Amino acid sequence: MVFKKKIAFFMIFIVAIVVVVVVKNMFFADKKLPKEHIINGKASTISLSVLVDALGKVDFSNEDVSKIFSKGIINPYTVNYLKYLQWKFGKEDQTFESHFRKVCEYLKTDTDIEDPEAMCELYKKYVKYEVALEEKLGAFGPITNAKEALEALQKVQEFRRDFFGNEIADTLFAAEVKSQEYSIRRTAIVNDHNLYGAEKLAMLDDLNKDMWGDEASQVDSLTIMNDNYNKYQESKQIYSKDMSEMGEAGKKQFDNMLRNNYFTPDVVAKFNEIDRQNEEQKKKEEQYYALEKQIMNDTTISEHEKDEKITELQKEIFGKEGWAAFKRRDAIKKGRANIVD
Repeated sequence: MVFKKKIAFFMIFIVAIVVVVVVKNMFFADKKLPKEHIINGKASTISLSVLVDALGKVDFSNEDVSKIFSKGIINPYTVNYLKYLQWKFGKEDQTFESHFRKVCEYLKTDTDIEDPEAMCELYKKYVKYEVALEEKLGAFGPITNAKEALEALQKVQEFRRDFFGNEIADTLFAAEVKSQEYSIRRTAIVNDHNLYGAEKLAMLDDLNKDMWGDEASQVDSLTIMNDNYNKYQESKQIYSKDMSEMGEAGKKQFDNMLRNNYFTPDVVAKFNEIDRQNEEQKKKEEQYYALEKQIMNDTTISEHEKDEKITELQKEIFGKEGWAAFKRRDAIKKGRANIVD
């Protein structure tokens, strides 16, 4: 098989692993989750700031490479550099041998890496690891909850340790594993519908301190949670049980409070206007379906007359501009109902 196809497959696999981490309805704060982390020891002490920088590093100038690998080729940035080389030289169909020649020649002639030969051999081993991992995928089993997700992540890391050796594997993949483990544990807490907001916040605080130590307070500012919209959406999920026990008025008031925590007044006003439009649309559709039912149950008119009356009703309620959009929504809705039936 050509190199390009192998790389495409492995990147799809990595995306699948990441997607598992964020599938909301699967994850709950299972009290049986193992307390011990997947990577321990020196590699586990990788700082949050280095982790974020290493995972976000996708382009490497010669100056970057010289600095990053000045003290050796095994560090938190290495995996992303190997992936960078894959994409740089893996855009065309080629054999593994010809691909390796191009990469190794580049390392030796166009970079200032102190030991390009060692990086060349590591690159070859990394590609072989990807191919070997592909053959082991069936052993990881289905993932339906947080515990199984952590077990799968543990199995992947154990495979890496067997392949590269414990110390090298933990150093190479510490950033990736620690970030994925944190995401699994955090998502499990946030999406547990059996916990109130205060309980979740206390658990998240403990999780941050446990995994990030002195940097715990920086988690939301250095990660994807630095985005206010993400913070707002997560806050709604954190307080989902609290809000489920509120009346409609209380729920809207609480939601508005969350919005004001994260957005400027003009943005909150836009949210409220969207809510108003959605509520208006909902009332129109409820009115329409009630009247449509009456028409469909009228035995005194023909099917052709029913179709004409329904079209007139749609135009009357939704207007000329909204009529076409409603017809599309209605077709999708009834199409789904037919599938379920």
